[in-house]
Amino acid sequence: MKLTNLEMFNYLNALNNISDKVYGKLGYAVARNLRKITNELIEFEDMRLKIFYKYATLNKDNEYELQPNTESYQKFINEINEIAMISHKVDIYKIEPDLVIESNLSAKELNDLIFMIKDEEVK
Repeated sequence: MKLTNLEMFNYLNALNNISDKVYGKLGYAVARNLRKITNELIEFEDMRLKIFYKYATLNKDNEYELQPNTESYQKFINEINEIAMISHKVDIYKIEPDLVIESNLSAKELNDLIFMIKDEEVK
């Protein structure tokens, strides 16, 4: 499956949010995809942090921050967007639709898993 760094970043956050709510085969699939996506995002995360520190400033609490609606923030967004849109082929572990239908996840959580649900073949 081809995914951009941004898509993988969003999927990673979604999987992290539900990882402690799922068990059995669904939990296995979530854990496996968490690992795969985390490994695929190593370089993106490194670059994202480097770009953040390039434009961030220290606040009064001696913490780095990037204020929205500033020139630095816009430069950060422009630079990060370039690498966020890079696509990679990722071997996503796919699951049967029944696994998510039988879960107790919310509609939003189910929607977050759409990328890893097998498509039904049209006959």
